[in-house]
Amino acid sequence: MANLRLSSAVLGRLADPGFSRNAGLAIGAGMLGVERREREEEQRLVQESTLELINKAQIAQETGDMGMLTGAANDLNELLSATKNKESRDLLIKSIG
Repeated sequence: MANLRLSSAVLGRLADPGFSRNAGLAIGAGMLGVERREREEEQRLVQESTLELINKAQIAQETGDMGMLTGAANDLNELLSATKNKESRDLLIKSIG
């Protein structure tokens, strides 16, 4: 096992409450960055999927293909069930109405 030696300056900084607070804030900000990116990715995917389903439903309506229209509605309901983000769900609900 490696012998870890920390200088008294490093130990002093670790004991400083301000350092601990700043380190905690930095770690929290990094974690929120990941969460934000995941939320934005889900929103982008929902937007793309919604546009595809709206186009599919429009084609089904224009051609009178009830099977395709029913499939698009089922796909939209599945997407709604799988979507966790409130903004993404709101977008889907708005597109249904």
